[in-house]
Amino acid sequence: SGISGRIDMDRIYGQESISKPVKKEKILIMPKRAEDNEVIIEYLKRRGINDNVISFFIEQGLIYQSVPMNNIVFVGYDENNIPKYAGMRGTEKYRYIGDAYGSDKTFPFRLVNKDNTNIHIFEGAIDLLSYATLLYEQGSDFKSQNLVSLSGVYKPTKNMTNAQIPLSLRTVLKDNPQLKTVYLHLDNDSAGRKAAEVISNLLKDKYTVKKHFVPVGKDV
Repeated sequence: SGISGRIDMDRIYGQESISKPVKKEKILIMPKRAEDNEVIIEYLKRRGINDNVISFFIEQGLIYQSVPMNNIVFVGYDENNIPKYAGMRGTEKYRYIGDAYGSDKTFPFRLVNKDNTNIHIFEGAIDLLSYATLLYEQGSDFKSQNLVSLSGVYKPTKNMTNAQIPLSLRTVLKDNPQLKTVYLHLDNDSAGRKAAEVISNLLKDKYTVKKHFVPVGKDV
């Protein structure tokens, strides 16, 4: 009790004894799959998506119908073909949009072709399917394209020095070194145009970037 001075707690207990919180990886909980896809097929057809485009994406396991809500589920896979992302959209009158618990936007809803040097970027999954439909109806092979959904609106920071490429796009570009040209098909509104401008500035030193806005309406 006569000892004075600072007590070295690290020396007494050891530095390793101080526990630090460990960040646990979220496990993706996929929405339960319905026995058929009748509701989402009818929904997508009402949205103008071509039957052949719908069939292809269902066959590839990229979209399916959930139960009990009959939502359409857009699936993103990692390099080992394991689902890592599941975006949901309501097919009824109410406008439900959300991601399944544990979704990782590092692996967005997309169609990838390693032999193609072009990549087409969209805000939402329906935009992607709409563009695939336009290609199909023009006689082009949409299956040979690189099509990627950002899974939502990209909102860049006001300070350009802190601006970053959307995570979903950054990952696809890193994993596909063959890519040379980036086509931005973002919404034709103030938010979409601003996002396209920021992304274009961030990529222009390494890629050819082309901004494509629809001539009529807001999006593809």
